[in-house]
Amino acid sequence: MSKMKKILLVLLAVFLFVAVWLPGFTQSAVPDEATVSVKKTRILNSTFYYDGNHFKSTLPATADAYEQVPNVKGLICTHHILASELIHRVLLSSNGNDYERIVIIGPDHKSRQGLTILLTDRDWQTPFGVLETDQTLKEAMLAHPFTKVDNEALALEHSSAALIPYIRYHFPDVTITTLALPSAMNLEESRSFGLFLADTIDDGRTLLIASIDFSHYLSVDEAYKKDEETLQAIANRSFEKIYRFTNDHLDSPQTLIAFLTYVDQIGCQNQLLLDHKNAYDLLPADDSETTSYFTVLYQ
Repeated sequence: MSKMKKILLVLLAVFLFVAVWLPGFTQSAVPDEATVSVKKTRILNSTFYYDGNHFKSTLPATADAYEQVPNVKGLICTHHILASELIHRVLLSSNGNDYERIVIIGPDHKSRQGLTILLTDRDWQTPFGVLETDQTLKEAMLAHPFTKVDNEALALEHSSAALIPYIRYHFPDVTITTLALPSAMNLEESRSFGLFLADTIDDGRTLLIASIDFSHYLSVDEAYKKDEETLQAIANRSFEKIYRFTNDHLDSPQTLIAFLTYVDQIGCQNQLLLDHKNAYDLLPADDSETTSYFTVLYQ
């Protein structure tokens, strides 16, 4: 056999070894890397709207700074982190209750998918650890004809994402379910969804949070006038009036109607208004375009 043939045979043998055996070695590392990548994408990042300094500066010095309110089944809370002090207070006031899970409903601010209620099936990464999504409840929610999983949309929807770090901090042992309601829902669909929630999650161990901001883009004086109209409509359960409200009153009539339907259906008898403030009260800069906030507990 010529020297050239021997060289060609050696090169062929090396080629076959690389083609057949080397992939086996290199691929043995791929699953770990792929798994890490998948695991990363399975976690939603909640820190896009998180301001650590503001979170800490508005946190009371002691956990008992606010009176504990028993038997809270639902609450209304802002998702505007400027009002971080109000978020801390409403959650601290209710965290003496023994919850297993928390459900957030709030507006889908973009509402680009028509009559679709968005939710996520992924867990949330927070500065305080991972907040796990309740997979059983997520499946139950998908029984509603309007619901759909959209992880990318929920990751950027601040009506849910802004509250996630606060919930993980104050309720470290709960699971979470987040839903974003579209502006396309009509009055009856909003009420029907509230009844669906009552049938699905009223087990005595669940807290429903309505994530809502109220009057938008008005002067301080105008905002407070609209807020009084909103409070009156809530007290009277004037759902038709609430449904006709615009951003002058709140950002999601659908969320408020569904929430009030829920708390009425499960038998909440008491409403406790903790705070009613305006953005100008918290940051007195421009008083011509403001946002207002209520935090309310339901027992």
